[in-house]
Amino acid sequence: MNPGHPAYGQVIIHADYSHSLVGALILAVVAGALAWWAWTKRDGIVIGAVVFSHWLLDLIVHRAGLPILPGNLGHLPLLGFGLWQVPVASAVVELGLAIGGAVLYYRSARGAPGSLTQADPRRLRALLASGVTGLLIVLLLTSDVMGLSLLISITLMLLLIVLCGWLDSRLQWKAQPA
Repeated sequence: MNPGHPAYGQVIIHADYSHSLVGALILAVVAGALAWWAWTKRDGIVIGAVVFSHWLLDLIVHRAGLPILPGNLGHLPLLGFGLWQVPVASAVVELGLAIGGAVLYYRSARGAPGSLTQADPRRLRALLASGVTGLLIVLLLTSDVMGLSLLISITLMLLLIVLCGWLDSRLQWKAQPA
C-alpha cells in the first residue's frame, strides 16, 4: 500500500472517540434529541437511527479498529468485520446502499404514495433531488474506487451540484390541473 495514495478501502483512520461504539451511541442520542426538540419525536428517532447506522456500516467495512469505549479506554478488543479487504464486494454493498438511499429519499420527498399526479411539481423536484443525491454518492464511491484525489472528487461534485441548480432554475414547476 502506498501511504501517500492509498487504494480503495486501505485508508486507516484514527477516530477513537467518534467511531467508538459508545461515542457513536452518544452522538446518535444527541442528534436524535436535537431533531426531536426541533421537529417531532418521530424525526428525532429517525435522525438518531441514521446517525448510529453510520457506526453499524463502519463495523461491516472497517478492519478491526473500532473501539468499544471512547479513546479505547480499557483496551477492549477492537471491532470490525473487514469487508474493505474484498474491495469488489465492499463497492457493490456501498453502491446498493447509495441506490437504496436515493430511492427511499425520493419516496419520502414526494410524500405519501398516490398523493401526487405525474405532473405535480413536488414529484419532479423529489425526483431531481433524489437523483442528484444518488449521483453524488455514486460519484464519491466511483472516485474512491478509482483512487481519484479528493480535490478532483470535490470538483466533480461541485460541478454536478451547479449543473443541477441550473437545471432546477430552467424547469417549469407549475402543476398541471388534474
